[in-house]
Amino acid sequence: MKIYFLFERNKKLLRSFIQEHAPKRLFVSPMLQEECRAQGVECTSLDDLGDFSQGEMSYALRARAFLDELLVLHRKHGFLRLKQVSFLEINTAPLILYYLQKSFRLLEITEKFLNTLQPIQVILSSSDHDVARVVYEECLQRKIEVEVLDHKRGKKIFPFARSLVWFLREIMLSFRFFGKRQPISPCHVLMVCNVKRQFESFIPVIEQLLKRKNQRLCVLTKFPLDPSQRIVNERLQYITWASVRSYGYIPHLLLSCVRLLNCERRNSFTNLIQTHGFLRWMLQKWFSVMCLRSVRALELSGRVLQKTKPQVIVVSDVSDYEAKSITALGKFKQCKTFCLQYGMLAPQDSEWHYLHQDYVGAFDHESAHIMAGHGIEHHRIIVTGNPRFDLYRQNKRMRNEFREIRNIPKNARLVAFMSVPVASEETGGIESGMTKSEYETILETIYGLLNDMDGIFLVVKPHPEEDISIHQKFRAASQEDHFKFVTNCSAYELLNAADIVITLYSTTALEAVYLDKPLFLLNFRQGADLVDIAERGAAVSIRSREELVQALRDYFRNTEMEKKYGEGRKQYLAQMGIKPGESASRCAEVIMSLH
Repeated sequence: MKIYFLFERNKKLLRSFIQEHAPKRLFVSPMLQEECRAQGVECTSLDDLGDFSQGEMSYALRARAFLDELLVLHRKHGFLRLKQVSFLEINTAPLILYYLQKSFRLLEITEKFLNTLQPIQVILSSSDHDVARVVYEECLQRKIEVEVLDHKRGKKIFPFARSLVWFLREIMLSFRFFGKRQPISPCHVLMVCNVKRQFESFIPVIEQLLKRKNQRLCVLTKFPLDPSQRIVNERLQYITWASVRSYGYIPHLLLSCVRLLNCERRNSFTNLIQTHGFLRWMLQKWFSVMCLRSVRALELSGRVLQKTKPQVIVVSDVSDYEAKSITALGKFKQCKTFCLQYGMLAPQDSEWHYLHQDYVGAFDHESAHIMAGHGIEHHRIIVTGNPRFDLYRQNKRMRNEFREIRNIPKNARLVAFMSVPVASEETGGIESGMTKSEYETILETIYGLLNDMDGIFLVVKPHPEEDISIHQKFRAASQEDHFKFVTNCSAYELLNAADIVITLYSTTALEAVYLDKPLFLLNFRQGADLVDIAERGAAVSIRSREELVQALRDYFRNTEMEKKYGEGRKQYLAQMGIKPGESASRCAEVIMSLH
């Protein structure tokens, strides 16, 4: 059997491809299926190449084993090292989450696909697409005849062209900030927070630290914080990464990039590891797209530390390579480093397998147990809770204001759905705990509640990092007079207004428990829940649309059900290991002890 792949999404190109090759079995983008059939050609969507139901997080163990092997080689041969910093170690999280897990998934799907079809020849329109490359390399491995029609696409003229564009952009950004630099003073504690919403965890800790005499603090963010978020104090300063750019930054950045490129060429890590050709190609892609650009974080981190001279560095993201860069340099300057857990974690969350900071503040005993399972030594794990939950209380005024502004009746049974982002399945995109088809099934269930049930008001709040276009086809069928789609409010505001909360495995679930809200956790897959909230009796675990509808009906009819899960929520909080409201002071104590 001879099979063809067309990876481009151009209808004109499809017609010429069919005319030239007259394929009998063609795999195309889903966007071209209708046109392909109109041309009288049997076609299959690339999305139906194999069984995509197995989520990428299922490949975490294989990805970790591969990365561990790569780290052993790295320590032996010293590749990807600059200024005493390992670029492999500061990039472990993006490498494993955005590349390795997705790659092992694609590889397994391709292996099963070729086992099923047993082709004698494969023709690819190009080989620079993830699926194209994995099919190409697997065919070579099996000695199946494979041909790439557009060789110019398969061989990039300049593999680091995207990095060159990125470097030119850095030059332009630097010129924007020249002459606008703010004075930066030394501090005792440097707090690094690249995501604005994570700053909510820092605010109560900052307030506690400022109560200590002579403590000078500095908050480093990617973008300037809103004035409403800032605490005003003469011993507290706010800076951004851009504020440390100077005229000497660009030459140093260029020199470091060239040194890293030369280091990689002299001792290419992709040639040291004996592995599948697709994985070697993926590692080169990661190096040119992400690893090379992390030089910027290293250069800027050095400048921040030179000016702030902190004794302690606190970060809010275990996976961020900018946080890891400043941590790595800080350790060489004898700084103590502390990571504050921001979101829920599970055994599958590989970023915790490669903790870079000296210590970590865990949500609760269960989180500490999972961290230990990832190999973090017990003495490095401190149960602190999360400071942003210290002030979490049911607020009737906020509840009424939320409803009044959006014309939601005060006594309406408000069902809030808090979604999580579904990511691209191509390497380089953020990690996703579910596939697109799984998420569409969930959205169909949520938006279908208005048809399945009477007497509810549905409010949907997408995740800040979510592509909301996926909601459009489901929203069209909703009853608009009993539905709101909100993006201009915080999770805390919506949770306060809600009578029932529906979510998946996000930290929103824990927020709902803190606010004592009835919680329904969706898991439409075959595996166990990613978090243990339902298992410990604080939430209802839902496996299907029918289960959700029945559980909601039971809840509205049965007061005993609410008593049961209400008691479960209280027990859950009691077992966390720290009392509600004491997290910020506990974090401040830990930070002070590191001086």
